[in-house]
Amino acid sequence: MKRLIKIEWLKISKNRVFWVTLAAYVLTIILVLLGLRSAVISINKNMSEATHGMTVLPTEIYQFPYIWHNLTFIAKYVKIFIGILMILLVSNEFYYNTLRQNLINGMSRLEFIWSKFIDGILLATTSTFLLFIFGLIAGIINTPDISIGIVFSKLIFIPGYFLMIISYLTFIMMLSIILRKAVLAMGILLVYSYIIEPILSWKFEESFGQYLPMQAFNGLILAPKTTLFSMFNIKTVSNSIEPMNIFLSIAYASIFFGISYWVLKKRDL
Repeated sequence: MKRLIKIEWLKISKNRVFWVTLAAYVLTIILVLLGLRSAVISINKNMSEATHGMTVLPTEIYQFPYIWHNLTFIAKYVKIFIGILMILLVSNEFYYNTLRQNLINGMSRLEFIWSKFIDGILLATTSTFLLFIFGLIAGIINTPDISIGIVFSKLIFIPGYFLMIISYLTFIMMLSIILRKAVLAMGILLVYSYIIEPILSWKFEESFGQYLPMQAFNGLILAPKTTLFSMFNIKTVSNSIEPMNIFLSIAYASIFFGISYWVLKKRDL
């Protein structure tokens, strides 16, 4: 394990595109999270003036214990940046022939899959840690009465977010190994995630729509139950994580890992 981590670090440390993309992700998520509170206050103020006191958005989204759910729900919409990083890490192995060189030097194909999965774990850990630290600081600043119980009572959404990212990146790892080219993998990811699966999910909603991969991953962190979502009668709201989505995410991640190994094992490199 340490050997694989060392090899991956040697590859990543000199990859400028990786670090620029990672910095762009960190900057984007921080700006989004910082700007959200101001946007909520502004919207509520304008609505209150127009409706003589009515507001629909939570007045304080950064208070414990609800901050954990709010942050992870927002962050899941910018996880595409993490996906791009994973695509770069896998596709570069084919583009620069480092995969072939690793195999010549004695790395097995299974070890290579594990090394890419480790990359996914590190990316997911970085993203989750960033949310945790931001949430902890913002929650302490904005919560009037703080206790250990209130700080950690809804912390389950943090590991839920971690599982969502890991499952998502395992899917992307499989896609990148099958397609090999970064641009092609990115295009297929976007088309599948935002066009094909949403259509399938809508058309087969009553049968298997909710069990599709992206639906299962995103289902780990559903919209919080607030006045806004209730007004529009949005079904995908919940203040908990459903065990079914946990099971599906782990099952899909295992299947995608297995497919990645099978494709690599059968392919002539």
